Amino acid sequence: MKHARIENGQVLEVIAFNPTGKYHESIVWHEVPDDVEAGWTTTDNINFTEPEPEPGGEPPVEREEKFINVMPFKLSFLPQERLAINNLRATDPVIDDFYTILDDPRCIRIDLNLPSIQAAVNSFVGKIPGFTQERADQVLSGQFQ
Repeated sequence: MKHARIENGQVLEVIAFNPTGKYHESIVWHEVPDDVEAGWTTTDNINFTEPEPEPGGEPPVEREEKFINVMPFKLSFLPQERLAINNLRATDPVIDDFYTILDDPRCIRIDLNLPSIQAAVNSFVGKIPGFTQERADQVLSGQFQ
C-alpha cells in the first residue's frame, strides 16, 4: 500500500513506505491504492482520478533507425546519377551542402530514416534526369544498384 500527501483534493506526493514517525507530525499522509500517482485527484481520499493528458503531451513517436555507411549510400546511386549530382553541386547549394557533409571524413554512416536525409534525397527528384520518386525510395531503402 502506498501513502500520499493530499491537499485540496490534489495528490502532491506518493511514497511506497509507511511514513509513520519519519516526517513532521504536521504532514498528513493517507493510504492510497498502489496505482495512484502524484497529480491524481480525489474528492474523498478513497476514490482517485488520473489526470487527462495535456494536448500535445503525447510521448514522441519512436522513429526506427536505419543506418548505412556513407560509401554504400553513395553507391546506391547509379553512375549517371552520381555524375549529375557532382555537376549540380556547382549550382545547387542544397545538394552541395548535403554532399559536403557526406564528404567530411568524420561522417561514417547515416540514418536513412532521418528526415533531413530523406529531404535531401527527395530534393534530387526532378533535378537529376530519370531520378524519380521511385528511385529516391529505392535509395532510401538502402538498395544497391
